[in-house]
Amino acid sequence: MLVLTPMNNRVQIEKIAAEEQKSGIIIHVTQQEEIKAKVVAVGADGDVKDFVKVGDTIVYRPNSLETFLVNGETLYFVPRHNIVGVLPAVEAAPIQ
Repeated sequence: MLVLTPMNNRVQIEKIAAEEQKSGIIIHVTQQEEIKAKVVAVGADGDVKDFVKVGDTIVYRPNSLETFLVNGETLYFVPRHNIVGVLPAVEAAPIQ
């Protein structure tokens, strides 16, 4: 995957396929469905850097997705104000 340094308050994401979305959280949405994605790069704006980091799983509004084709590869970016939240990391249970 090609990773670019996003400008300003943007975050580059990698979409998570529907079958990979294994969350115990049920989100009721009336007008639009939020989408989950993995953060692969974060812009230089201080606000977004304080909010998310590379490797986080975020929920974002799908109508805000910015899509670009670079060297035959589709890249996805989301502006900070369209990130709904960061999902907590799921920790593996200790082996006993």
